[in-house]
Amino acid sequence: MSLPGLSVRRRITFIMVFIFVLGVGLFGLTQLGVDLYPDLQFPMIFMVSQLQGAGAEEMETLVTDILEEAAARVKNVRKVSSSSSPGISSVIAEFSWGYDLNQAETDLRRVLDLYEDFLPEDASKPFVLALDPSAQPVMFISFTSDVLNDFDLREMVEEEIEPLINRIDGVGSTMTQGGLERQIRVEVDPVRLAESGVSLTAVVGALGAVRNDQPAGAVEAGGMKINVRVESAYHSVEEIEQLVVGYGPGGPVMLRDVSEVYDGTMEIVDHVRVDGKSAVILFIMKRSDANTVNVCRAVSAELGDISGRYAGLFDLFVLWDQSEFITDSIGNLSQTAVQAFIIAVLVLLFFLRSWRSSIIVGISIPLSVVATFAVMYFFEVDINFISLAGLALAVGMLVDNSIVVLESIFRYRESGEAGPDASVKGSMEVGMAITASTLTTLAVFVPILFVPGLSGQLFRDMSLTISFSLLVSLFVALSLVPLLTSRAKKLEPRKGRLAALIGGRIDAINSRYNRAVTWTVGHRKLVIWSTIGLFVLSLLMLRFVPTDF
Repeated sequence: MSLPGLSVRRRITFIMVFIFVLGVGLFGLTQLGVDLYPDLQFPMIFMVSQLQGAGAEEMETLVTDILEEAAARVKNVRKVSSSSSPGISSVIAEFSWGYDLNQAETDLRRVLDLYEDFLPEDASKPFVLALDPSAQPVMFISFTSDVLNDFDLREMVEEEIEPLINRIDGVGSTMTQGGLERQIRVEVDPVRLAESGVSLTAVVGALGAVRNDQPAGAVEAGGMKINVRVESAYHSVEEIEQLVVGYGPGGPVMLRDVSEVYDGTMEIVDHVRVDGKSAVILFIMKRSDANTVNVCRAVSAELGDISGRYAGLFDLFVLWDQSEFITDSIGNLSQTAVQAFIIAVLVLLFFLRSWRSSIIVGISIPLSVVATFAVMYFFEVDINFISLAGLALAVGMLVDNSIVVLESIFRYRESGEAGPDASVKGSMEVGMAITASTLTTLAVFVPILFVPGLSGQLFRDMSLTISFSLLVSLFVALSLVPLLTSRAKKLEPRKGRLAALIGGRIDAINSRYNRAVTWTVGHRKLVIWSTIGLFVLSLLMLRFVPTDF
């Protein structure tokens, strides 16, 4: 885009356009989330079924083969793999990249319902779970107490703290580890059981038959409708002891007649300690569509309220917060981008030897970066390690177009053209060339948006940030740079001892380059064959380059 005229109205219009671009970019920046990596979806779904008492071979024959056959019938399944171990069958269904996993999971569950009758009666219903990299915990929180025992501490965390955390927006689930859990133990006496004439299987069946309270319909009376439920759940140890487990020669046999019932705790199989003290650890997982940093910040704010509300009962401490690692990593990369901007401006100042010219060209970097934030917001791209790396890589390329336009305008200024005329003619002369140059660069990055698989998901954010920032830099070079140079009185390199010294060094570099080009043109065959030889050698050495993920 060139400026056909630089009237006051057009100048004001362009200034308002760039102010609007900056405003939209800054708004997009405030709305962006911060995460370590882009949202990745691996097209894999796990199916797990259990059959107690079965060996690995029996699991493969009775369960795994059926699950594999069911998975193979699902649409877009590329590969089915399985693993059978004593009592457990695991099947993995891999789908095509880019396929909707929610739809894949629905299709798989529907097919499994058809094959459920072919599984053994004692086999558990297959557990279906899509592979989600974001399912790992984002925070570990420890709870220790000098007042509460291990049982009361865990009960308080499960009954009071977990509901407070689960209601936070973005929290997917929580899991507690450590402390003591309540367990009702029934110890059957073999002698008393034999005397009663009731089998152990009957006792187990009676205990398993008692469920939670069940609805029993409704009763209409006196113009009122009353819901009825049957209370069948246990409410105390005494009720469990009075459970009828069978009938013997003397009539009904209760559980207390053949066993002892204890209200105790589960067997301790692991110990959780923090700084040598018994502790309860709370693991927090976020939703797959939630932002890690936002979730951790919201949880930290809630923990501050919890700490004050339960002061004196327990002490809580954040053992691990994934957002801290993310913010540190993003902060380091942001510093690298800022350093790249400063170095780029210093390099411009060294070669252009004019602070006016350097500022005009340097403006294209922050303007292009800020405008890119708006595109990131509209395309739902968070600030992450990949997208920010794309911006950092693009910093050095954002000034290329502006430098070419500035040099063209400067040449017209040297020939005696007025400021506005030189800006128009200089930008028009190189406009097509820098547009073609920018498009050739975009031709490298834009196809990444259409690459399937993990590579496409991982580098999509980088491709978007680099591509749009380059487009904005082209727009800046063909509009804002001519506008600013038309108002600048001087673009010539600054004269002085330091400027003369730098100019002498640059002239020396140009002189050496001229001699190198002259020698190259005079030895064309040697240069061409040497280049071909290096290219072939590089291809041969490629096989020795190690590869990794």
